[in-house]
Amino acid sequence: MIVEVLVISIIAGLVRGGSILNLKNIRFRGGYFLLIGLAINLLSFIIIKNSNDDLGKFLYGNLSFIQVSTLFLVVVGLLFNYREIGFSIVSAGIILNMIPISLNRGRMPVAEWALKAVNLGDTLSKIKEGIVIDKILINSNTNFNFLGDIIPIEYPFPKVISLGDIFIALGIFLIIQKYMTLSQPLQD
Repeated sequence: MIVEVLVISIIAGLVRGGSILNLKNIRFRGGYFLLIGLAINLLSFIIIKNSNDDLGKFLYGNLSFIQVSTLFLVVVGLLFNYREIGFSIVSAGIILNMIPISLNRGRMPVAEWALKAVNLGDTLSKIKEGIVIDKILINSNTNFNFLGDIIPIEYPFPKVISLGDIFIALGIFLIIQKYMTLSQPLQD
């Protein structure tokens, strides 16, 4: 979804008379928290997917802690930029996603009906088989399902998203719009 939001945001910025070159003026503090969080998360998933040794089993067994702590690092990095409304909205979206993830053992609850609504039967099968390790189908044991992936989207690339994903997309859109349409760089 992030790629689509970036493309739509840039097109909207260009239509509004903005310049892609203005994006170099985005000031982002705390990026090391963001990068460390994303790197640990990605590395953990790579190890879990490709390893059946003790480390892979340990990481899989601690998926909830890994997911929550790495998302927390991302939020900390974003909150260094709290004065920018777009970054604050992205942070809120990540927090909205963290809630069901943390209460469902590191997995985002996903509505089976929503996957079927956008013909994502292959994804549904992979979740059922446990191949998709960061998702769980909504059932009587999952928590905060209303914050899970329950919104089917059918546009060019069908997917099921959450309320948190909408906040993240809105925040990214606002950041790109602000900076693309700047007539001069911001001063500190």
